[in-house]
Amino acid sequence: MTPRVSVIVDNFNYARYLPQALDSVLGQSLGDFECLVVDDGSQDASREIMDQYARADRRVLPVLKENGGQASAFSAGFARARGDIIAFLDSDDFWYGDKLEKIVAAHQSCRIVQHYLAPNGEGIYRQIRDDPDRRHALLAYGHMYNHSPCSALSFARECLEPFFPLLEPEKMRGYADGCLLMLAMTRAPVCILSDVLGFYRIHGENMHANRTDRGAEARAVFRAQRAYVNLQLRARGLPEIPFSDTAYIASQLRERAEALKGGKGLVVYGTEAAGENVTRALQDMGIAVFAYADSDAAKWGKEFCGREILSPRQLAENPHASTVIIASSATHAITQTLRNAGIDDKRIFPLTL
Repeated sequence: MTPRVSVIVDNFNYARYLPQALDSVLGQSLGDFECLVVDDGSQDASREIMDQYARADRRVLPVLKENGGQASAFSAGFARARGDIIAFLDSDDFWYGDKLEKIVAAHQSCRIVQHYLAPNGEGIYRQIRDDPDRRHALLAYGHMYNHSPCSALSFARECLEPFFPLLEPEKMRGYADGCLLMLAMTRAPVCILSDVLGFYRIHGENMHANRTDRGAEARAVFRAQRAYVNLQLRARGLPEIPFSDTAYIASQLRERAEALKGGKGLVVYGTEAAGENVTRALQDMGIAVFAYADSDAAKWGKEFCGREILSPRQLAENPHASTVIIASSATHAITQTLRNAGIDDKRIFPLTL
């Protein structure tokens, strides 16, 4: 019988983590699935482990290929997948026992489902607001939200089928999960579950966490993803996404343009790419930034875009600081930090990023 869910596990030289990942799939409370383990040319014991699991449980289906990167691994897995729902798992992460049961329930009314992961088992990785129209922001302005990693994403087959196999996979050896999400969002909105349904392992060899998730490296990843997404759309005769770093932010700032222009001591909280984009949008509106603020103590006292970076305490004590624009997706945490510093909610303007 056709399985309801196809789990695609992408793996490259993660033999030390692979058993825990596979055990977490096989231990799910929902058992109607197939587990396609795509090995991308590993040189360690990964393939022996895959063979052991496949002999013990017929739901485990090894897919062996030469090394080509994440995009090519996704294509190899999808080519073998038979399920109506496609769920992805990086082999260095693992799921909690009710993950598949929860997402299958959500897929009754949603075609793209995202949930939260716990970084090394604690807290929430990338908590975001779930009230905005994320699909509209992407298609109208080219703004992509800071989504959960690969291991938290699942899709109705129909949302992915038009885009597989992914073309020119060598251009996206990593970070292909964000590309898949953007492509799927051209066909359906995202349902964001508040549940924490998996363990996001942060270790010394992560391609993204603590390595390319901020600064110039992060901006380079975003540019590569955007170009790759539009390559896929263009090749299939579909409208390209009008990616812009400032259009979406400017649309929010315009809603308060008069109040912002009339105020003084405007502070932008956030000194990464979003902070730069907010600064450019404000400059286009003829509005100057008084100072910047950040939660990272290593940045305090330094400059960003020609202005001093303040700590939350310095911000609260500065008599010239007025409205604080939060230029970050971590609006929950930053708002609480500002409150703890004694800054009234009326002075806080959190952007939806």
